[in-house]
Amino acid sequence: MKRISLVGIICFMVIAPALFTGNKASARVEGVCSNCHTMHNSQGGAPMNFDASATPNATLLRGDCVGCHSSATNSTYYDLGGCDVPVVLYTGGEPSTYLAGGNFYWVKEGLGGDDTKGHNVFLGEDDDFLNPSTPAPGGFSCSANDCHMNLSQPSTGSGYGDDITGKYGCEGCHSPAHHANDHANGDSGLVDTEAEGWYRFLGGIHYGGSTYDGVHSYEDGHWEADASASVHNEYLGNVSGAGIISANPTVSGFCAACHGMFHGTSDTYSGGSWIRHPSDAVIPDAGEYADAGGPSHAYDPLSPVAKAVIDSTPDATVTPGSDIVMCLSCHRPHGSPNSDMLRWDYNGMQAGGGGETGTGCFYCHTEKDGS
Repeated sequence: MKRISLVGIICFMVIAPALFTGNKASARVEGVCSNCHTMHNSQGGAPMNFDASATPNATLLRGDCVGCHSSATNSTYYDLGGCDVPVVLYTGGEPSTYLAGGNFYWVKEGLGGDDTKGHNVFLGEDDDFLNPSTPAPGGFSCSANDCHMNLSQPSTGSGYGDDITGKYGCEGCHSPAHHANDHANGDSGLVDTEAEGWYRFLGGIHYGGSTYDGVHSYEDGHWEADASASVHNEYLGNVSGAGIISANPTVSGFCAACHGMFHGTSDTYSGGSWIRHPSDAVIPDAGEYADAGGPSHAYDPLSPVAKAVIDSTPDATVTPGSDIVMCLSCHRPHGSPNSDMLRWDYNGMQAGGGGETGTGCFYCHTEKDGS
């Protein structure tokens, strides 16, 4: 099975320009152009890049994606001339608060520096971890890297179209549609079209020579910087067994593009038994799962669930029997202080008592924490 190739930029930028083929995108970002762009990369002999380097960036930008989305003073987002910019790399020390996707602090060399705690998009810092022959965990081998074996290797684009040639690193996950409606500056809403840039720009999926929808979901306007039961992203789930993103525009389907062996139903495996934790699977309305979210079934952004149907308002409750466990129920895609990008310390989950009662694994497995 060939793995899917993903195109885009991983930083959830709201300020870079997009070049669309065949369609003219309307500008949605507001503010002074020079906040983000420089015509000659210098002013009065001084470089205009945010990091004070003289290295030019594509499309006249004053920084690359991580450069624009870094901060030493804000770990969630900052204001750039009236435009809120989400921070995915905090350089002011280990962050105690961060956005829904987590933070690259824990994998950046010279900061956290631990490759087990996030997606390492900082190419060339760890040659062992970024070995071209090392596929993504739960992934599939590729020939001549015609698909992304890992985020360190540019794709040749073979069999998938010229628009993915050379894409890697940040561009392994997000499409540069930053003049689409990103629901920034506190404006939230459902995103399910290419014109809107897909959910968090997770789009440009190519498989078997075809292009498919990007992810459909509901965006919180401040990227869950101030998340609560009623203020959060709302994620689409699909339990049809339709496998990966080619027939499944969900976050889990998207993750399965590189981590396909971690996605599927119990029928996929011999004897119908789970041998890996399910994703895109309904939380049962029975036994310990019937009390998922506790007696009040309150939605907890620390343990998000997906919904089979999403609309213009995020749901403040969890509904066993219809809500869905997904990859992001347990992981933060950028990085976290825990191994395997987990939202909590897996070693702290102690059956029968101790650990994080009512959270983490015990948010769904409610009878195992001893409470």
